[in-house]
Amino acid sequence: MSSKYQVLLFYSYSRILDPVKFRDNHLRFCIENNIVGRIIISDEGINGTVSGKVRDCKKYINKINSYKIFNDIEFKVDFAEKNVFKKINVRVKNEMVNSGIKNKKIINRKGDYIEPSEFRSILENNLDDVSILDVRSNYEHEIGKFKNAVTLNIDNFRDFPNVIDNIKDKINPNKKIITYCTGGVKCEKASAYLKEKGYKNVYQLHGGIIKYGIEEKGKDFEGKCYVFDNRIV
Repeated sequence: MSSKYQVLLFYSYSRILDPVKFRDNHLRFCIENNIVGRIIISDEGINGTVSGKVRDCKKYINKINSYKIFNDIEFKVDFAEKNVFKKINVRVKNEMVNSGIKNKKIINRKGDYIEPSEFRSILENNLDDVSILDVRSNYEHEIGKFKNAVTLNIDNFRDFPNVIDNIKDKINPNKKIITYCTGGVKCEKASAYLKEKGYKNVYQLHGGIIKYGIEEKGKDFEGKCYVFDNRIV
């Protein structure tokens, strides 16, 4: 029997002119359509994980896709036997993900995407010319990570800017650097920050571990992946 519920993971770095108004309208839509989960609204975009019945999640996807500002958004979709959240929480915050990076405009310098199929090929054939950088927290990468990935000693992503100067002994700046995280939102900003700091050959795994797991069945990922509805998959 097919699952009755879906879990949607998504984000988009897009300019939202009035985050409070957007939050109010978005919360109303979620309540009216039985969507539960956690959504962050910022003037730099939207970041969320939600769940609901399949038909309601379809309405939600259509709603998000109706906004022209989110023309680059991509939903990572999983299935569940029940809602993985108990209620809907839509908050306005200064950042979509707390990074400690004050200059939001650096996102315009983000690294180019590496698609999961190409990333898998690199992992299996071409690691001599590439550094794989895990930008997640200690808790997350201790549960699981890609083989040969460089990890950071951070408890939260907001510590990321403070440790970048300490990775020079682990990462050759002349190599291609590929950042990755769970769903893409952190590694996108991390790639932009690295370029801001002078690293030139910087890329990011498109859609993070979740998209890679869907498209490449998790090949060469060692361990488990923590996701933000508190599941470990």
